[in-house]
Amino acid sequence: MKSILDQEPKDNKAPAGKRPTDPRQAHTLDLDIKQLVWGKYLLGYMTLRSRAVSDGLEFTRISLTGPAMSIKGRGSWLWTDGGPHSNFSLTARGQDPGRFLRSLEFRAPLHRAPGTIDLDLDWPGTPVRFARVLRTAVPFDQSGIHKEPREKQWQSE
Repeated sequence: MKSILDQEPKDNKAPAGKRPTDPRQAHTLDLDIKQLVWGKYLLGYMTLRSRAVSDGLEFTRISLTGPAMSIKGRGSWLWTDGGPHSNFSLTARGQDPGRFLRSLEFRAPLHRAPGTIDLDLDWPGTPVRFARVLRTAVPFDQSGIHKEPREKQWQSE
């Protein structure tokens, strides 16, 4: 099974002669998933709420409540400077963040240690690039090696 972080297009470029997807034309999305499952892992209950704004979409509520982590946050997908731009601010808290990271197929060397992960992710392009941007923000690569994160803070409680 491929990693959840590999489930995305190879790039975020529009085909030649085609403009990038314009978030000002996007429809709002309200989503409730009672059991979000990845492979054999129950990630939890997920909620997503959005609202249209003049320059795109605001994600007013992003939450995932599961056995290992609770994630809450906000985000946006806006048309700025002639192109799409996305950002998400998320806080994850849990008794075992390592378990959650392992469910996403990271070999995080954290075991049963409570902690908090704060992410402030910002990039040009669409939200579909979230997985690629997240990969640069999580402090462990898929081999379990600690790496210096670019756009996040990690702290143990």
